[in-house]
Amino acid sequence: MDSRKLRNEYIKRRLMRHHRFFNSFIKFSQPIFTQSLATAGIGFDLKSFNPIIFYFNPEFFDALSDIQLEFVYMHEMLHVLGNHGLRGKDFNSSAKNVAADIVINEFILEHFGFDKTEVLKIDNVCGAITCLYEKYFTEEDFNSGRVLKDMHFEYYYELLKDREDLKNLDDHSQLGELSQETLDSLKKILRDSNSEELKELKTQLEKLTGKKVSGGQQAGEEQSPVIRIIETFLVRPDKRFETIFKQTVKVIKDKYEHEWRRKNPLLASFNRTSGIRIPNEMRQDWEIKDKIDLVIFLDTSGSVNELAPRFFRLVDSIPKENFTVRVYGFHTSVYEIDMKERKIQSGGTRFDIIENKLQELEKYPRQILVVTDGWGTTLNPAYPERFTVFLTENNLSCFPTAEKMKIIMLDNYEEGTLN
Repeated sequence: MDSRKLRNEYIKRRLMRHHRFFNSFIKFSQPIFTQSLATAGIGFDLKSFNPIIFYFNPEFFDALSDIQLEFVYMHEMLHVLGNHGLRGKDFNSSAKNVAADIVINEFILEHFGFDKTEVLKIDNVCGAITCLYEKYFTEEDFNSGRVLKDMHFEYYYELLKDREDLKNLDDHSQLGELSQETLDSLKKILRDSNSEELKELKTQLEKLTGKKVSGGQQAGEEQSPVIRIIETFLVRPDKRFETIFKQTVKVIKDKYEHEWRRKNPLLASFNRTSGIRIPNEMRQDWEIKDKIDLVIFLDTSGSVNELAPRFFRLVDSIPKENFTVRVYGFHTSVYEIDMKERKIQSGGTRFDIIENKLQELEKYPRQILVVTDGWGTTLNPAYPERFTVFLTENNLSCFPTAEKMKIIMLDNYEEGTLN
């Protein structure tokens, strides 16, 4: 893989910190480096396995810092989400481009924490201009009410359509009406988001497209097709990775609590809400017996990396008063994940190393959770009955003792869109 494509992969991972949707969006994309445009652009190749195309002039790509490149990626994606190709199809191209860029750039700076000074350094790289309010309007325009902020694309187009010498950041010639194939790709991306993420994204898109939000003004009559997709997902039953993961943790907790109470009837009679003080040595035994050692493995070989943000939030939700939790990532080796840093590595996939790691521990844990696509070497654990495996693909060939494990096919919960 050449250096530009390696850097492109790195930027993909960085985008996850802004909103996991951007990382998922890029999963269905590919970069094309070409001298046919001066800076960057976005388009579609519906016959391709990765139908979303990010076009880059190689000199422009090389000249940008990582932060600037993240900004450009988000800028291009938001053109698609804002449906600017269809909304501006009958507009003067120069004014249309600048108006769309103003809305997007101001939106990114407001919502995603980019350093404006760093972003403005993009100016004049291969002739690019970063369109912001200040480039085309004065403070007096805003103070007097002649120009309003936080308006929609069509509003700024009307203000700019008769102006000359307008320049912007990127090439919009490949933008057009979102085809059904493109919308189908976006559906696959959006299905990976939970309801809270979808609500957040919907609110942001409504602001971007100018749809009435919190008393704001209405844009055009067309609602973004992406928003319509989000709304259909928001009414679906909540049978998702989050739900089944939390149910699994609860079942484990209830199982061990029941077993402990059965083995310790005297201590069990002193429940924590009874008001009866348990002697100190008995309370220590309670705490020891009441904790469940849980080890969790996340496949970070690359095939399920898009689940990582959701996975980490679920690990955070595990009740620490009931569980002692250790989290590992694995590919061709196992490494412990620092839950503060949350950095993951990538590589191939081996399952035998999971058992090797478990055997290295001071004692074999009472419960093990594994999140993987199921493709790798064979896993033959000493205690398969302690395993719960979340599979993003329905592949059991690597688990010869699967009948003794608890296997959860996430396809049954997320409509087959996790892989």
